[in-house]
Amino acid sequence: FPRLEPHTRRQLLYHYIFQQQTIAATVIQRETRGFLKRINREKLEATMKVQAVFRGFFARVNLALMCVMDTRISSLKRIRKNIASRAVQRWYRRTRPENDEQRRRLAALRAERAELNKASALAIQRTWRGMMARKEVESLRADQFMEERRKNRKKKGTEGTEDQD
Repeated sequence: FPRLEPHTRRQLLYHYIFQQQTIAATVIQRETRGFLKRINREKLEATMKVQAVFRGFFARVNLALMCVMDTRISSLKRIRKNIASRAVQRWYRRTRPENDEQRRRLAALRAERAELNKASALAIQRTWRGMMARKEVESLRADQFMEERRKNRKKKGTEGTEDQD
């Protein structure tokens, strides 16, 4: 081996030591970062586990509340339906005739109402038919007027040609 000068040897030694220190620092940093990652991962996993447990608990509580609310709503609907049917029954029972006199009066009222309905329908039909008849007469008169006008024009046209001859 050739002999190196002292300053060159020193430079090589420093260079070698610097390389070794750099490698050692890299290893230390890598191990430290890995350790911190493992600790953080454990913390993160623990946090995720707590969140998952809480979300599951909260979902079960909400589901239970929804089931309770659903049963309450369905029971309220049933109660409302019963109230409505009772109201209809109460009205029917109040308006139903109780004796023969009331039944006769009710039958008379119904007959009178039927007569009024029939009379109203006849009045509407009478008015409609009268209006349609007036329109038809007006149309016939207009046609007749136009026909007479054409005949008069033809007569005037033929008279004018006879005078010229």
